[in-house]
Amino acid sequence: METKEESGANKRTDNSQLEQFVLLAKNTSGKATVAVLNQAFRHKSVFVFAELRELQCVQNLKGTENESYLNVLDLFSYGTYKDYLESKASLPSLNDPALLNKLKQLSIVSFASRSKVLEYEELLEQLEIQGLRELEDLIISCVYAGLIKGKLDQLNKCFHVHWAIGRDVSPNELEAMSRKLGDWCDNSEGLMKTLEECIESVKIHQAEQKKNEEDESSRKATSQNLDDALDSILKDQN
Repeated sequence: METKEESGANKRTDNSQLEQFVLLAKNTSGKATVAVLNQAFRHKSVFVFAELRELQCVQNLKGTENESYLNVLDLFSYGTYKDYLESKASLPSLNDPALLNKLKQLSIVSFASRSKVLEYEELLEQLEIQGLRELEDLIISCVYAGLIKGKLDQLNKCFHVHWAIGRDVSPNELEAMSRKLGDWCDNSEGLMKTLEECIESVKIHQAEQKKNEEDESSRKATSQNLDDALDSILKDQN
């Protein structure tokens, strides 16, 4: 069964809506900031939250009675439904079905960014979904929202991922990415040095080959001149 990828591909997460929430939150504090965050969590077109978490008013929630909403923000930024279950006791109530459904959608995006094939069995377990029909409806809702593109494989009970949006990056992932980038730069420098050495070696070889060819040409010319001189002497003697 082919999902309607073209419909999903034409949709994208609504950055303009996120910007509106950023503007709304800028001059707020405390519970008013939390209220804006909750609106963003519930909005059907907002799936990235980095700009919100960078706001000073949001950072100011740390150390207050509303600090737990920073954990909720982390959850919607780069967490999964399983993360929610594991930290549920320390979070504000997320019993709203729309919020939990959105968190499951975001979880699928995370899975799709790590694997090109999403097995139904694993998704059912990770998302605590009971039936295949419910799971496929959730996957299709992700496609329609422009979060992923791919193909439902009902025969093999999996989803083949073609593409997925990028979610916000956690601080731990940033450190890992920084290390990988550093390693890549080091490897690139080593590769460039090796290439330069290879190029220099080729140039030296070409220069030596050219010199050898010139020497051989000169030797042949000298030999020919000697032969010509000898022939001339022999003719004179005759």
